Amino acid sequence: MVMCEGMSDPADFTGYQVALWREIATDLGLQETKDWVFSCVDWNMMLEDLANANGSCSFGAAGVEVISANIDLGFKFSWPIYKSGYHILVAAADDGGVWSFTQAFHWSVWLLLGVTAIGVSLLITAVECMTHGNKVNKRGLRGWSWYTTAKLVQNTVQVGDPHTWASKVLVLGYAALTVVMVHLFTASTAGIMTAKNLANDIKGVDDLAGKTVQTWEGYMTSLRDTSYDAVGLPWDTNADTAAFVDNLRSHRYQALVLDTATIMDMASHAEHCDLFPVGGAFQTFDLSIAFPPDAPDGLISNVSTSMVRLQTEGAVLDELERVFMHGETVGKMADIYGKGLDNAHTCADALSDDAAGGQRVDTVIHFKQ
Repeated sequence: MVMCEGMSDPADFTGYQVALWREIATDLGLQETKDWVFSCVDWNMMLEDLANANGSCSFGAAGVEVISANIDLGFKFSWPIYKSGYHILVAAADDGGVWSFTQAFHWSVWLLLGVTAIGVSLLITAVECMTHGNKVNKRGLRGWSWYTTAKLVQNTVQVGDPHTWASKVLVLGYAALTVVMVHLFTASTAGIMTAKNLANDIKGVDDLAGKTVQTWEGYMTSLRDTSYDAVGLPWDTNADTAAFVDNLRSHRYQALVLDTATIMDMASHAEHCDLFPVGGAFQTFDLSIAFPPDAPDGLISNVSTSMVRLQTEGAVLDELERVFMHGETVGKMADIYGKGLDNAHTCADALSDDAAGGQRVDTVIHFKQ
């Protein structure tokens, strides 16, 4: 929801929460660089700074979870900026590409079928050409090669049938072989397709039981009492985010459970449009602007009031969500903030390192004193 890592100029920071704060600041008459400045810090560092009585940040513009763990740290929260929760991400089955039909047999079987077709055509050609009689069908090697290849794919060609008994026996045996191979091909292909569909039969949280599920190790406490067993993995760097995605694409894990905003971001940035959020959000919670324990209540009230005003009078939060979460390209907010995205929220674009960190690197506001 925030893209700022590796950007030296705060003016280049973008994302839902960055854009929202700029709208709030404008509504409150606060000017960037004069009254406030952005800082891009690690997620855990941001939380530690907010909880520290001597911290340097006035508040975090990032969407911080309104959960008991953060309340216990003494954080104060604004009016919610986004309704989140846990969501499921799955990867499309590997269709094998253009040559997926060849998966039914090992390459050596395909090679043997080709050799068999050529061998039978040679035998028929030899028998037909070497047999004396008026009823001999002398089509030559080219004709009989075409004949046997057509039989292999259950097709007919205008070559005619062999006339000698020896050739007829060869064709009969070859025809029996092709019938068997066609049925084996059909059965094998159906089995492969069924297995792939079973690997992606997750439609919601109720389908996670018995599946291999990965999540962030920080969510393990919240997901402990669920009907499925999730494996907690580290999520501190962009490499960890990429590992989540790689695990899905390689089918090492069948599902990924993270917060809704991150799941939607991963799906929208999927390079091959092969990642899909399924089901709805569950165990929902709010994301809000977080303030340190000693933050003045007047500041929190002003920020919350501004958000309510922006939403009720102009649906600003809804428009920003459409721009940054769903790739909306039409409307006032899209005109203001969409240009810097370079269509980043279409799944045809590659997953960028800056965006991949999702919620783990976020923006912290510093007010000028």
